Amino acid sequence: MNEFDTHVCKRDGNWQAQSTTMVDGTNRELRISTMRGHDGVVRTRASVHRRVDNSPRHTVGFGIEGDFSIPMMAMRYPRVTEKTVRAQHDTCMVQADSVLFQVREHYAKQDAAANPAAASVDAEAEVTA
Repeated sequence: MNEFDTHVCKRDGNWQAQSTTMVDGTNRELRISTMRGHDGVVRTRASVHRRVDNSPRHTVGFGIEGDFSIPMMAMRYPRVTEKTVRAQHDTCMVQADSVLFQVREHYAKQDAAANPAAASVDAEAEVTA
């Protein structure tokens, strides 16, 4: 199981929480972030950022293209406090193992699409019983 590093802070007048972990010894960092948007809705999103020269990079794409990103939860609260942000973030962190599975699946599909010869079985391979 991956260990997550979690930080909760107030930024630009709004509470936000973020948990991060590196994925399987790669340069990919999974981030689960919870914050209040401009519309007042508190959203939690999971996304992967590649660490390049110690800077995070996220490529947007559709389907298996680009880096992994999914919405996890969106709620509107009467007041957005540290307690509400923490509670929503903790609720989503229960799903962290499932999200890691989806991340691994996403990049396995990308790798297979980038190198189809490695993913296919050799048609002339001898089968022995």
